[in-house]
Amino acid sequence: QLGGDVAEFARRQAAIGRWDTAADHLGAAAQFAASRAEWERLAVEALDVLLLAGRVDEATAFVARLPATGDPALRSYALGRLTAVTGRVPEAEALLADALRRCEPGANHGLAARTAGQLAMLCALQARGADAVHWASQAAELAPDQVGSDYVRFAYLAGLGMCGEADRALTTVTALPDAGAS
Repeated sequence: QLGGDVAEFARRQAAIGRWDTAADHLGAAAQFAASRAEWERLAVEALDVLLLAGRVDEATAFVARLPATGDPALRSYALGRLTAVTGRVPEAEALLADALRRCEPGANHGLAARTAGQLAMLCALQARGADAVHWASQAAELAPDQVGSDYVRFAYLAGLGMCGEADRALTTVTALPDAGAS
């Protein structure tokens, strides 16, 4: 129960952009995990916020500790995230696509949404607007209230702009949250 409480606190911190605090607490929550599978899920959550906090070396350490025999979707996601921040974009995209393929239908909606969101960002950064819109739409459909949805929204709007659909993008801007809300 303590681990779950610590993880929930960490998620609330992540939701308001306190990446360092969230990372520290998710790492601590992982130490209380009752199973290897729970540890893997928490370690991958920690990886996400460690990368957002710019703590790449610590994120690398979490990925190195993921077992080769663990959840293949989580492993591919973690490797894809880490590979992306090291600049190996084609390899990252392949790993993230593999993670998405390995997500069980009806299960892993959070992981599938995070993976689709990361694919959307990679596509937006490569000026692949239609692909960014596709992946961002998929991410939003899978988990509309997920932490990081601002990044997905950015990828969606940028993708529409790249596709020459700025007017369509602007019609959705009225629904953006207040600057202090995210």
